[in-house]
Amino acid sequence: LERVDLGIALHQEEEVVGIYSTMLESETCSVCASFDSARFGVEEADTYATPNPGCLGGDRCNCLIIWIPRGSDS
Repeated sequence: LERVDLGIALHQEEEVVGIYSTMLESETCSVCASFDSARFGVEEADTYATPNPGCLGGDRCNCLIIWIPRGSDS
């Protein structure tokens, strides 16, 4: 989901968890692979921003953040 969806979720007072995903991309670079499946709170969203600015593929980065309600990630 995009930041707009995050804003809506926060506006509705939902607690959310972000999951960094490389989308099982077969050509994932080592930088993005090191973030894959990382779980984080809203306060760390800038650290895990996508497309990843360090991606070795540059603007071809397909990574994204999936936002889910806290508690459904167990």
